[in-house]
Amino acid sequence: TMYDTFDYREKNNVVRNDFVSLLLGLKDTLTKEELAAEGMLNFAAGYETSSTLLSFTFYELALNQDIQERLRDEISQEVEGNDGKITYDLLHSLKYLDMVTKEVLRKHPPLADNSRKCTTDYQVPGSDFIIEKGTMIEISVYSLHRDAEYFPDPLKFDPERFNDENVKNIKPFTYLPFGDGPR
Repeated sequence: TMYDTFDYREKNNVVRNDFVSLLLGLKDTLTKEELAAEGMLNFAAGYETSSTLLSFTFYELALNQDIQERLRDEISQEVEGNDGKITYDLLHSLKYLDMVTKEVLRKHPPLADNSRKCTTDYQVPGSDFIIEKGTMIEISVYSLHRDAEYFPDPLKFDPERFNDENVKNIKPFTYLPFGDGPR
């Protein structure tokens, strides 16, 4: 359990450059229960988002054989050009893979909505409406990502939305697979 990990590290003075050590650095400001909850939340969120992304990627590639073939060609060529080695740098150089991933996250966002708390009174531009400090706001990521105003033909799986030219046309704050703003 997280409690056992915390206890072991504290008793044995184990410090690593990892998330558990980061959490233990907060032990003066958070309770042990809050630290464990943060640890479990981050584990679950990381696991669920990764598995969801992979599942929907395989699904979309199965439905779109032409995209699957193009992606396979890109990966094969780049790996072959890198002496058959898959490295961190190679993965980051795969532009079409990045486009496919972003389109999967657009069409199937890992979080359907994001909740945010307004930190100051905010007047909505062009109106008299004020969102008061402390108000919780729900942002429907799913609806934004499927709005034809922002993503034409939103049900179509189209990685080209994220090519170097088209990505410039995506209106800020309409593509939010993991939210935006300070963490």
